[in-house]
Amino acid sequence: MVFFTFVVGPTFFSAEFKALLTIPRTGAAAQIMAGHYLLLQQWCAAIALAHLILEWLYTGKLFPKTSLIILVACLGIAVAGSRLLAPRMQQLHLIKYAVQTSAQQKAEAARSFGILHGAAQVTNLLALAGVLFYYWRLSNVNQGGRTGAGTRFRS
Repeated sequence: MVFFTFVVGPTFFSAEFKALLTIPRTGAAAQIMAGHYLLLQQWCAAIALAHLILEWLYTGKLFPKTSLIILVACLGIAVAGSRLLAPRMQQLHLIKYAVQTSAQQKAEAARSFGILHGAAQVTNLLALAGVLFYYWRLSNVNQGGRTGAGTRFRS
């Protein structure tokens, strides 16, 4: 998530990429990558949820509610992004750069696209913060269950 947010995403709108492709094509390429990124987010959140449930079944310890809330929120953000935001942004992108649309339609599409893009960025940063917090919790919470799997070995 960090790599995509701070390296891959901005690369599509760098001067080098704009010189390689036209602006409508850089946006279209970024949308394709974002779609794959959101799918990867969904898979990762689903795997983390499955891991949480399997850990609960194995250890018998009830997992913290915050972990469940964070994972469900991250999954919800990824699903909302791929099912709601991305299709609408793709439609607005087509209107914004279509030859047959009027200047007023292009301006309205650009304004709406900007709002949705901002919302997508905010939700992405929220998901990133949630994942970082989740990993921090995993590394700082005692992981020992009824088998003592999380205890240190003594020599």
